[in-house]
Amino acid sequence: MEEYHRQILIENRVRLAKDMKPKFLYPILVEKKVFNDDMIEEIEAAGTRFDQCNALLRDLPGRGKQAFQSFVEALDEAEQTDLADLLRNGIKSESREPFTVPQQPSDKVTADARPSHGPQTSDPTRVYTMRAKPRGRALIINNKTFSGRLNTRSGTDVDCSNLKGLFQFLNFHVKVENDKSAADICDLLLQYSQLDHGSYDSFILAVLSHGVEGQIYGTDERLLPVKKITEYFDNLHCKTLVGKPKLFFIQACRGDKLDRGIEQTDAAGADSPEPPATPTEEELVRRLLEESMVVEETDAMRDTLPTQSDMLLAYATVPGFVSWRNSMAGSWFIQALTEVLTQYAPEEDLLSMLTIVNDKVATRFQSAGKNKQMPAPVTMLRKKLFFNPGQ
Repeated sequence: MEEYHRQILIENRVRLAKDMKPKFLYPILVEKKVFNDDMIEEIEAAGTRFDQCNALLRDLPGRGKQAFQSFVEALDEAEQTDLADLLRNGIKSESREPFTVPQQPSDKVTADARPSHGPQTSDPTRVYTMRAKPRGRALIINNKTFSGRLNTRSGTDVDCSNLKGLFQFLNFHVKVENDKSAADICDLLLQYSQLDHGSYDSFILAVLSHGVEGQIYGTDERLLPVKKITEYFDNLHCKTLVGKPKLFFIQACRGDKLDRGIEQTDAAGADSPEPPATPTEEELVRRLLEESMVVEETDAMRDTLPTQSDMLLAYATVPGFVSWRNSMAGSWFIQALTEVLTQYAPEEDLLSMLTIVNDKVATRFQSAGKNKQMPAPVTMLRKKLFFNPGQ
């Protein structure tokens, strides 16, 4: 597929995944030899209509030079002409250059902003090998309901669903584990660390939970150090992942008390302040605007990180600051992470994408109370990491 066709698909991915009716496209795409029956069966096995759309769009760029045109024709034949027109309108008379990191979330990416020189994605001395299909295993631990005093983490299921779709798009085999105690988490991590990852190129773990400084909570409200979590997969304890990137996404609290006006936090024992006896009109408006918004804070303690190589820990916020989560849309960090990696993964390396995530969270999001947020990735990677889905 031509590079500018790939970019048209990327730019319109959200609309396509939202509105496309894939079951009517399958027989047409088989007839046009874009996919065969086995490939369609694999796409259908992705699950929901939305998941099937993501799987189809993930695999389409690798189906040859005529795949884009055949896809547009299939949309027309399946009477999904509005989507076909959307793609046709994106075609320019000249090919486009790959994306680069925008300076502002709303900026259009300019063609001449990308460096003309740099390591090729095939250079094993400077770039991690990411050619296995699937790329590797991805485990999501989603703790929502707790056994005692900790609040239910409303909105975490949205984050979990977004991450699952993202990791599938990145060509990982995804497993979701809901509401796990500290002991259950240790058992899961031990199990995954003892699996044979030899045929894979990477591993991903996402933990969504309450937490305190340097630790996360199981649903039994027992604490588990982040350092212990990562150690299961270091070079000493997981031999089949030696030299391969291990990625950890931690959405959890650090435990500091929060400023006035915050309704809920993932920090244990952080009591929300009492509202005024007679709220002012401004206070009532602010509460209405912040309805369904909750805050959570992450543990980003660098002194608890393992010293082993080839790891990256992506935290939603810097030490000492809160991370916002919406009960309907999910957390700001996971929203931005999903959007950015879905759009840029075919072109950009991981650290460049996390820079875009930083910018998007810092500049696009703001609570009604003027609260801001800055994510805090911590890297021990030795090379660039390109996901390049569909290749």
